Amino acid sequence: MREMSTKEHNLLNLSQEDIISIAPGVLGAFQNIRQLSRGNIVHLTYSILCCALYKKKILFDAVEKLPLLDAKDVREDSIFAIPSEYGYVAPRIVFISMDFSHLLDRATRRVDPMVNLFDFQILVV
Repeated sequence: MREMSTKEHNLLNLSQEDIISIAPGVLGAFQNIRQLSRGNIVHLTYSILCCALYKKKILFDAVEKLPLLDAKDVREDSIFAIPSEYGYVAPRIVFISMDFSHLLDRATRRVDPMVNLFDFQILVV
């Protein structure tokens, strides 16, 4: 993350309001549940995948009062400019994959309730 520019780093500044969806899994939002051993330590890991629209409120507020158009009614003069406070010339969709882990006691098979961020990946389009 140190190599990211300030503008790129700001794309990570998402709020709960910006989230469009959380991918469903067999157990709700949890995906890819597994045990992972690292040396003598066993982790119970799972993933959550979500999609967000960067600064969604700015975009939604800008088009809120505009009429809906059918595809046949769209003309070049009906294309809406992105608000200047948005910071980009096109909407940015952010896909996030977060892996969480809990320590697992091998002897008792008990799961530690403390949640740890194990890994995360971000794709911005």
